[in-house]
Amino acid sequence: MAYQPINSITSALRSIGALESGEQPDAPMATDCFNLLNEMLDQWSNDHLMIFTQQEIIQTLTGGQYIYTIGPGGSVGATFYGTLNGTTLTISQMLAGAISAGQVIQGSGVINGTAITSLQSGLAGTTPNGTGTYQVNLSNNIFGASVTGFITGTGNTGVLTVSAVASGSIVVGTVVSFSSAGTLPNLVYITSLGTGTGGTGTYNLTSVNTIPTIGSGSVTITPAFTSYAPRPLRINSAFVRIVNSITGTLDYPCEVLAYEKYQLLGLKALNGPWPRAVYYQPTEPLGVLNYWPNPGQGEMHLFADTVLNNFASLYDNVMLPQGYQGAIHWCLSELLMPEYGKKDPTMAMMITKQADKARKMIKRTNAQPQMESRFDDAMQNRSHTDAGWVLSGGFSG
Repeated sequence: MAYQPINSITSALRSIGALESGEQPDAPMATDCFNLLNEMLDQWSNDHLMIFTQQEIIQTLTGGQYIYTIGPGGSVGATFYGTLNGTTLTISQMLAGAISAGQVIQGSGVINGTAITSLQSGLAGTTPNGTGTYQVNLSNNIFGASVTGFITGTGNTGVLTVSAVASGSIVVGTVVSFSSAGTLPNLVYITSLGTGTGGTGTYNLTSVNTIPTIGSGSVTITPAFTSYAPRPLRINSAFVRIVNSITGTLDYPCEVLAYEKYQLLGLKALNGPWPRAVYYQPTEPLGVLNYWPNPGQGEMHLFADTVLNNFASLYDNVMLPQGYQGAIHWCLSELLMPEYGKKDPTMAMMITKQADKARKMIKRTNAQPQMESRFDDAMQNRSHTDAGWVLSGGFSG
């Protein structure tokens, strides 16, 4: 459910008698409580209490690259065309990478913290599964436009001159994705306004590709978005998906290596058809994924613990799984009692009991041992003695 951190802070202060019903904390009190709330979340993460789902992270591998970063600004994410209509994201074209639930959406006008919470008609991954609709946590309204105009290109810059608008409004950050009068490269961005302010007039364009000069015709303006996979706490299991014209789609297991086993690999850049193992370094602010052997192809599916990260501000709009808001309320109340609470033994006992109950509920739901990493027999014996080679693609180390 959606809520703001100030909600839990206010409720906790009322529960311990520091505030009356309807009263709000002043700024210094709210800030002190907010800092304590984030300290509590950090401790919960270390205690493995903040895991509320096994998140599937989908990543397109680049041939010859075996090290990737993951988190805000990392290399695991996607670029795509689409629209945001309320809490529905519609992806019309995948441009790069792979989309998956849990990714944070970024783009011109997108509300900070907007993330994909579930699949709808879109099935995640790359084209064609990546296109379709997805549920997001925060309501946005970002649409494109259909206009009539011509383009004057000058290398990597240009000008769009709009003579008529059929629908929508033109905003900075959107992309000129189609013209009936000629072919455009991908990602021709509207970077600034000329004489136009959303309707007729001129708009300045920029692209990493050469922008051609195109005569007047119908032009489609499309929002372009990027997304990134949040940094996971740990990777529990993984497989790699291989698609070719002979076998179709095959999924091969990929072992999750502990630090000590990864160090035993002598040739960490050894080339191979696709990864057989992955070692994850949960560094800050970006985690690092190390694949072995150095893959030539593949789409990785990583199953990771998704944690509730620290809140950025008192008034962040966040989504919490069922039961977590109550757990935060009572556990924060317990921590605030020594400083702000009234010395009522009955009240203190009740709050302590509720906080302990909440922690046990979360622990029962989420605590589980991490999957033990192991080498496939083929990597130890260098040959298969049965038809098991089908499951490893015939790769024998």
